[in-house]
Amino acid sequence: MITMKEIGKLAGVSQPTVSVVLNGKGDEKGIAKKTQEKVLKLAEEYGFRTNAIARSMKTGKTGIIGIIVSKDAMQQTIDYYDNGIANMHLHASLLLAGCRVMLEVVSEEDFNACKMPEILSDGLVDGVIVFSSAGDEAVFTKYLERMKKYTSKVLLLNDISELEISNVAVDEKEVGIKAADCLWECGYRSFGMISCDEYRIALDTRLQSFAERIGELSNNSIQVVSAHAGNRWSLDCGQVAVSELLKLCGNKCPEAIFCANDFFAYGAEIELCNRGFSIPDDVALLGVGESNLAEKAPIPIAAFGVSLSEKTAAVLDIYERWQNGESDYIKKSLAPTLFRRNSIHNKNKE
Repeated sequence: MITMKEIGKLAGVSQPTVSVVLNGKGDEKGIAKKTQEKVLKLAEEYGFRTNAIARSMKTGKTGIIGIIVSKDAMQQTIDYYDNGIANMHLHASLLLAGCRVMLEVVSEEDFNACKMPEILSDGLVDGVIVFSSAGDEAVFTKYLERMKKYTSKVLLLNDISELEISNVAVDEKEVGIKAADCLWECGYRSFGMISCDEYRIALDTRLQSFAERIGELSNNSIQVVSAHAGNRWSLDCGQVAVSELLKLCGNKCPEAIFCANDFFAYGAEIELCNRGFSIPDDVALLGVGESNLAEKAPIPIAAFGVSLSEKTAAVLDIYERWQNGESDYIKKSLAPTLFRRNSIHNKNKE
């Protein structure tokens, strides 16, 4: 397919001029009618997104939604972590709902440099769904702020931000509270919790609410031991984190470990089993999320999460409201559900 740069050469204008014309802003930028007509004719002749062009010229919208995924997350998809299922489910659901979709993979280097993908810089999409983040929290926040300069319709999926942007995610505070209640009701009375080295608002909110709830349930007589270690994109993150937790506990394992997500919980299970601990007899594991890794682990890992269909329905609802001209800023905090599996049991029934 012909590019905007190639159209520019044929039309005798620059690539930015082609971009302005194809985005329906030629009059606004003072580009001559004759030039606009030439660019549009070439674009149509060579099949350059003709449907999107026609629509945008009439309505100012392309009718396309972008999905932005970090390179690390996409690498997990083609490796063995199974997190691509949610991406494909969302992609397919948007297509079935009549939305055109463009997928863009962004490297950590581009995140750090706040470099926007072409689907935004060329004005090819009406809004974006940011599927997975990269870089530290401060860098990611800057990236989102820059993104908002290109489109007010930004939806953050499976994450939260301090910025005023739409998001769909599990209720982070509620998930920590429910996790504490679940383990307490099962009879566990010593607790650890693990997360990655990198600070993330969502992960730390889960752990903080868990620790506070344990304090309430025990009248502040029980302290939760916390370990932050490991690279959150690496499968051994949970292994590194739980090893650090055991060091902090004098190589004695707590009765139950709350993991900031089920990806870390899977790594923690591997490390604990390698060290000879029995799950859940010696130690219970509880995670957060909907990863197939947790369900398919040698000892299936219990987790709080939200069904994929519920998340997708929430995204489609926001997309429809955007299309109807409602607020660009819509938050959806979804109630967590316990996926009860073999990594926890009721000690009170022993």
